[in-house]
Amino acid sequence: MEELSVAFINLIDNVSAPFWALIWVISLLVAFLWLYSLALKMMRSTTPGATPISLGEVAGVLFLSTLVAQYAGTLGAISNSMGLGDVSFAPISYVQQGGNLGQFADVINAALTFVAMMGGLFGLKGIFTLRQKVIGENKGGDLAAQAASQIIGGGLLVQISQLLSSFAESI
Repeated sequence: MEELSVAFINLIDNVSAPFWALIWVISLLVAFLWLYSLALKMMRSTTPGATPISLGEVAGVLFLSTLVAQYAGTLGAISNSMGLGDVSFAPISYVQQGGNLGQFADVINAALTFVAMMGGLFGLKGIFTLRQKVIGENKGGDLAAQAASQIIGGGLLVQISQLLSSFAESI
């Protein structure tokens, strides 16, 4: 069991920094593709007989492209608005090594880092869901509420250690 926990700790420590770098690159690429797609759609809408593009769709895609291009800043804004402080994308060290958990402290910290990484993906999925609402791909349900819960939930999961500290202080 100890070998598995050491492997998990090493995996998370080695993957967390490249994971966040990959998220930033994907975010920038997606923002560029959204803007390119919007430009093509605007050009196509000028031909006779084509459906016009609405100002709301243009403004929404521009806004969401900015959010996704500055995804780290978006997560920071969510965290600061919740009172959780600045976002750190480094491996989490919530449980101190010298406590009564012993070797389990590193495993808990690695698990919290993994949760924070999945929170980053969850928040990004929320922005993608919000884009579906903006461009009219509503497949049923309330996409705006679903997207808001995913973005806020992802922002909270990225700050899981501060959230746990806040919960512990409130008890």
